[in-house]
Amino acid sequence: MGLASSPAALNRLMQTIFSDQSKFCRAYFDDLFVFTKNVDIAEHLDALDRVLERCAEEEHYVKLAKCTLYSAKTPCLGDFNGRDGVRMDPDKVRIIREWPLPSTTKQVQSFLNPCVYVSKFCKNFAELAAPLTDATRVKSAHEMVTFSSDQLECFHKLKSVLTSPSVPICFCDSHVRMDASDFAVGGYLFQVDGEGNEHIIAFGGRKMTSAELMYPTRKNKLLAALHAMRTWRVYLLDRPFYINTDHKTLQSILEQKTCSQRLARWLNKLGMYRPIFRWIPGDTNVIADMVSRNPSFHPAESAHFVSLADLLRQLTTTQENLDSEEVQLRYMRGRPTIHQQ
Repeated sequence: MGLASSPAALNRLMQTIFSDQSKFCRAYFDDLFVFTKNVDIAEHLDALDRVLERCAEEEHYVKLAKCTLYSAKTPCLGDFNGRDGVRMDPDKVRIIREWPLPSTTKQVQSFLNPCVYVSKFCKNFAELAAPLTDATRVKSAHEMVTFSSDQLECFHKLKSVLTSPSVPICFCDSHVRMDASDFAVGGYLFQVDGEGNEHIIAFGGRKMTSAELMYPTRKNKLLAALHAMRTWRVYLLDRPFYINTDHKTLQSILEQKTCSQRLARWLNKLGMYRPIFRWIPGDTNVIADMVSRNPSFHPAESAHFVSLADLLRQLTTTQENLDSEEVQLRYMRGRPTIHQQ
């Protein structure tokens, strides 16, 4: 169409046309995804008929050669969506699984490229890939690489981990376990199966800003929870989930009647979700605590806290030790000259 706003206009049009069919149809630009949760094929056929009827009413045309019908999983935005959740593209997994041992720096970089794309499914990806990343820090891209035993082990381990990811289970409750350290927030998203085993879906964390370093403990814990909701929004929106925290006062955070302006904004963001805060002992929150203490999140310089009482005491002592003439003389010496002005 030629205009910068054309993609947004197209997407808004598609969302409007199929807005009343969101229970079984989702539109993404010119792609339509028709889905049903039950195994009954009659329900799926009925949903497909309703979508095609709407396309005919709005004079939208579907090309049969580009249609995938009655599929258990469908490619969407680089991943595969199906009844069992979100999975990696099998072609990307196959490429990683069958990748030969690199012999040059450029080949190592070519191997790491698809690995980075699916790294969101891998725990501690940066740590696992560190030995291979070090091998690419040379001047020539075609320089021959001789793998050490650690790098060779890293290569095979990375292929194994990335080709066997965890997948969210649609019918299981989601749990978030977060923690906050002195300089970062971190945690992980997981689900519990029928036997009580935890299946970790994703890890996440970030370092705090200079302003967030000044927050008290309660706000830091709530900040960690908000970061989790923002990071895993697609898994947590429109369904209840549990936030496991070792800070007991967060259990009543949604019930308090008065709060500061910042806390009011945070509670407003919480209103978009359906969280259930659940307290757990601190010694059971090991993994989230480990993620929040990741050394890569540590700030280059620690925050410096100044006591106002100590500062006033120093100013008073200094003022008492100086007479009025010396104070005035120091003030005059500190003023800029006419030439400097």
